[in-house]
Amino acid sequence: MKLNSVEDIYPLLPMQPGIYGDFHEWLQQQDWSQVEWFWRQMLKGFTAPTPLTVDRVLADNFPNQQQSRGQQESRLSAAVTSALEALARQHQLRLNTIIQGVWSLLLSRYSGAEEVLFGLLSVGHWPAGGGQFVNVLPLRVRVPPDMPVLPWLKKLQAQQIARQPYEHTPLIKVREWSEVPEDLPLFESIVAFESKPKAVAVQRPDGNEEKRSERALAQLNYPLTLSGYTRSSLLLRVAYDRLRFDEATVVRLLGHLKTLLAGIANDPEQTLLEIPLLTEAEQHQLLMAWNDTYADYPGDQCLHELFEAQVARTPAAAALICQGEQLTYQELNCRANQLARYLRAHGVGPEVLVGICIERSLAMVVGILGILKAGGAYVPLDPDHPLPRVHEILHDTKPPVLLVRKTSDRFGEYEGQKIYLDDDWRVIEKEDDSNLINLSTPENLLKIVYTSSSTGQPKGTLITIDSVLNRLFWMWESYPFCSDDVAVFYKSYALVAASWECFGGLLKGIPTVMVLRQDLLDPAELWQKLIGYRVSYLLATPALLQGLIEQAELQPGQWRTLRLATTSAEPISPAMVARWNKLFPQVPLLNLYGSTECSSNVTAYDTSKMPPAEIRVPIGKPLTNTKVYILDEHLSPVPMGVTGEMCVSGACVARGYLNLPELSARQFIQNPFADQPNSCLYRTGDLARYRADGNIELIGRTDHQVKIRGFRVELGDIEVALARHEAVSRCVVTLHEDDARGKYLVAYVVAETEISTTLLRGYLRERLPDYMVPAIFVLLEALPLTPNGKVDRNGLSPPTGPRPGLDTPYTAPRTKTEQLICTVLQEVLDVEKVGIHDYFLDLGLHSLLMVRVQSELRQVLNRDIPIIALLRYSTASALAGDLNRNREEPLPIQQSLARARKRKTQRQRRRKRSAYNRSQ
Repeated sequence: MKLNSVEDIYPLLPMQPGIYGDFHEWLQQQDWSQVEWFWRQMLKGFTAPTPLTVDRVLADNFPNQQQSRGQQESRLSAAVTSALEALARQHQLRLNTIIQGVWSLLLSRYSGAEEVLFGLLSVGHWPAGGGQFVNVLPLRVRVPPDMPVLPWLKKLQAQQIARQPYEHTPLIKVREWSEVPEDLPLFESIVAFESKPKAVAVQRPDGNEEKRSERALAQLNYPLTLSGYTRSSLLLRVAYDRLRFDEATVVRLLGHLKTLLAGIANDPEQTLLEIPLLTEAEQHQLLMAWNDTYADYPGDQCLHELFEAQVARTPAAAALICQGEQLTYQELNCRANQLARYLRAHGVGPEVLVGICIERSLAMVVGILGILKAGGAYVPLDPDHPLPRVHEILHDTKPPVLLVRKTSDRFGEYEGQKIYLDDDWRVIEKEDDSNLINLSTPENLLKIVYTSSSTGQPKGTLITIDSVLNRLFWMWESYPFCSDDVAVFYKSYALVAASWECFGGLLKGIPTVMVLRQDLLDPAELWQKLIGYRVSYLLATPALLQGLIEQAELQPGQWRTLRLATTSAEPISPAMVARWNKLFPQVPLLNLYGSTECSSNVTAYDTSKMPPAEIRVPIGKPLTNTKVYILDEHLSPVPMGVTGEMCVSGACVARGYLNLPELSARQFIQNPFADQPNSCLYRTGDLARYRADGNIELIGRTDHQVKIRGFRVELGDIEVALARHEAVSRCVVTLHEDDARGKYLVAYVVAETEISTTLLRGYLRERLPDYMVPAIFVLLEALPLTPNGKVDRNGLSPPTGPRPGLDTPYTAPRTKTEQLICTVLQEVLDVEKVGIHDYFLDLGLHSLLMVRVQSELRQVLNRDIPIIALLRYSTASALAGDLNRNREEPLPIQQSLARARKRKTQRQRRRKRSAYNRSQ
């Protein structure tokens, strides 16, 4: 192997001045094939650097580059230092080995990895010249949690001795022999420990001489460097990149190192898992202080009893408004009482399941209240979901009674008792309309909510009455209603978040406006409805919020009644928060976090208090009577700033899953931090970390669950459904995101026989909700694999080309209108070619993108195009034909195209700025 340049070997330099040439010659004589084999074996399987998961949370700018490096140090007590030195002497260990072991252990605790990799500065011996040289090379350390400390340290020291013959290897060559991609560093931290501080003069090949010590050499361009030396006591020093880490984080890190060292000194016989990382003060803050959320809410009434109390207070007030119809509290109560008596006559009582499949309407709420008054629990079935999906839920729950409309009955194979809320009402309305004797308690089941599952079968979560009540009481107390408030109910009642929309205003005397699904497709129409009904409380997904923000920017100052907005289901960007706060400076926007298994919301964050330099929007702090723990895989609390799994305990936690005892036992476990024997802890699978102020930041997932368009989706659920197609051999579904489409799903399929992507898409649409159908299908000959034989999901990049994911022939526009439509579609989807016969759904055009297409077409065609037209006329050819039958004249073609090109240029500039900001 030839080493021709200074960069090849620097900082691999002899410590003695004037002998660089001899040292270089000695390097050329080494057996580099053996050296290469050693390093390849040592680094085998490592494909990414061990992450430092404590990066700063604010994007502060440092105007002076000289300020980009910081340094903190801390000294161990003389007693701990003496104990460590005695331990090293007694067991023939180097103090250096203990320091490296503790750093390995800290990296393992921070990253959650059982194997870690970091750089180690070492002094190598040069036999030919009789001298020494310094070098920085990777050290790979396995950290088995159940291994005792002393055997582990001895094994680590033996590993270092075996590594010594190869310490002359230039780092640049080791980097080439590793499996870490070229765009990633081999390691992010280095350790340089000196028994005594020293400095030597080193002559560089260019003739310049510099003073260098191990600590000085260690401060190369790495994010974090640990160095230290002993005198009367052990000094630890951390040099760090201030653009990545803040001072408080590094101070805590030094504290964790000292705690680990003290733990080893106190008990070297314990296992690695047993060594404490946190101080008692940190444990108290993480487990107790930040979870001091107790509130004494009334716990002796059910939801329907609270409703009945409100009926007594305001019987003539409007309770529900839908499509120009309304029910007063008295009318709604009477109808629900009549239905409840009818249901009791059919055997409905506490813990008895009742299915309900009714479109959003007054009758839907009558049905829900009737079930609760009868004492039963409801199973909401979304009428917009494909019938096979709904049948899976019915098969799992086997409800003895099902509420439907005769006009929309799709359940011919259902074997239980069907009650039609239209045809059967003439019988139901003969029942007594007075309140019933209550049979339920708050501990009884309220409903079963189904979500996506990696097995391909949706799983049902058992939600109790008291868990939903806790969420309602928190909202009522924290953000109380005023007498002139108006609430809105727009979510599918099959979602857990619909509990607030259904009951939040209804139980407090506030009229609730029900918005139909088709009203959500057009933000302009929705905007007018919300303003017209004087809605003051809004719960919106980020996607819906985006559409409303755009309407507010077009018509600022119109929505004067709005007092509170909340967003949940997906992360919200700091940019969106800034736009909201500019448009509605007096209206708090709460960022909520929750899950179905926690009966909706767990934490809340008021974004009006967010610093302007935020990188991510926090999800806030736990709600009342809710506790949040961020834990490692061994259920130990991780330090502030370190990523762990978010686990939840308290009044919000559900019972578990229906008919899935093993999954329930894995996800709903005994709370190890509670005194009560029956306290449950739910493992969410979400990765998060605590900030210094107690707010929580959501980081990602431990599995392949994703959030898209406000819905929770297990990618395995889609893969199982797709694999059932007889032509599919193997398949993988991944989530991608770009500025044009936002988040979207891509299915990669290996087919046994020839199959079109259009047929695959239609196959899934018959079986899955529309938000679970991938936007793009890609046919492959084989799926990429990792060296371990698993599917390499990272190797599945988004499809490219002029028509990504389309296997139909391209037909060019024939008319001016077709050309305008295709141009708009190309811009919105960021593709080169859209043909006039390409189906919008095949292009990946879902409801959110249709809103953008509608807005663009409105501008270039100078006319309003309802969303329903995009759904009905599903190709550019069909849509153009409908538009040409309309007598309104579009803008001149050149003017329209000029406008389109201008907007495309503006979007490209915004994307470049966005990409630049993300890279900083």
